[in-house]
Amino acid sequence: MKRFFLISWALFLPVMFISMNVAGEGELPKVKWINQGMGQYYVHPLAADFAYTPGLEILAVSGDDRMVKLINPQGKTIWTFNHFDKRLTAVPAAGDVDQDKEMEILIGSGDQSITCLGADGKVEWKNRLESGIVWSGVTIADLDGSGALTIVTGTEKGDVLAFDGRGHPLWTRPLGNGVSKPLLVADLNGETGLEMVALCDHRWHGLSGKGEALWQRMGAQAASSPIAADLDRDGLPEILLLTSDGQALCLEGKTGAPRWAHRTAGGNITGGCGIALGDLDGDSSLEIVFADDAGFVYILNWKGEEIRAIRLEHAASGSASIGDVDGDDDLEILCSGMDGILRCLNFAGQTEWDYRTQRRLQVPPTLADIDQDGTVEILLATGDGDLVCLSCNGKYQPERLPWPSRLFDLGQTGWMR
Repeated sequence: MKRFFLISWALFLPVMFISMNVAGEGELPKVKWINQGMGQYYVHPLAADFAYTPGLEILAVSGDDRMVKLINPQGKTIWTFNHFDKRLTAVPAAGDVDQDKEMEILIGSGDQSITCLGADGKVEWKNRLESGIVWSGVTIADLDGSGALTIVTGTEKGDVLAFDGRGHPLWTRPLGNGVSKPLLVADLNGETGLEMVALCDHRWHGLSGKGEALWQRMGAQAASSPIAADLDRDGLPEILLLTSDGQALCLEGKTGAPRWAHRTAGGNITGGCGIALGDLDGDSSLEIVFADDAGFVYILNWKGEEIRAIRLEHAASGSASIGDVDGDDDLEILCSGMDGILRCLNFAGQTEWDYRTQRRLQVPPTLADIDQDGTVEILLATGDGDLVCLSCNGKYQPERLPWPSRLFDLGQTGWMR
């Protein structure tokens, strides 16, 4: 199989290159721009309409630098905010939480606080939390169907907390063990309002939108954030998660009862991994994609049956992103690697192309049409502290981007709908 390399020297940026295995009909990606000046990225970028200008802006977060940066669609920095007392510990979420028709940014830090930034990068409010650091991330959703967004998070001391859009506490639910993963928020029972799932080591809790206990299950230590989707098309979503002993689990959303389990051949799964979903074979059913520590990427059908296990040179990190990025009418799987390589895989398990960086990649890319040119951009946050914008000139079709970023949406709900 022929292999060749394209090297980008634009603006004397750090050497990164694209290689191709001839396995697809789409175009190779081209580098549109690179925004530099951050430390190693541990958080995926968020793309949203933060400003009154055409296109989408990109929110980039460097935990070690204690810095949040907003970047315009052309790769230029709009503002930076670095007035955090300690490192940033959680995945941010975005939404119009105070109903002022502007987006807000919610992020947790190591000083036991949640900070709300406006779209202009200024602090709107900050809450100090008595129950410890927010490791799990912040989730934003309309829990009660009123149209008002609620902010929920879990803390290291095991509390699930809820706030309104102006930071006023709504309720607290003690769970007893630290909440280390972002909360899942979804309509799990088909009734009014949304429910939540909180993972506390070996205990998994189903909660109402008011924090009331609905169910509890015991299992292996969770390695991924829980996500939800209607796999069997019965009108109610199922819950999917990964465990540290190498299992992908499917639970009934309403009760948490187990549906199926798939054990990996490669071994353990670390806490940075996650699950992505998409109809990869065009049969109107969802496939389930995830990776383990041994360098395998798995594709399961909705019943948990293994379709294939793809062996990579090194382990993937984080969850994948799924979408038609090159306009060939097929969905691609984009996997970030611990070896610093972003791989584009097809359903058959072949590598269509890869993009190589100098340090390991911690998070999956985000897929969006940020500049409104009708094509998909691939936003990659690297271990070198660069935010790279790639494009294969694939036509932007939202319905062909089933899993565009980690945890699916800007609110970080994990609910595919």
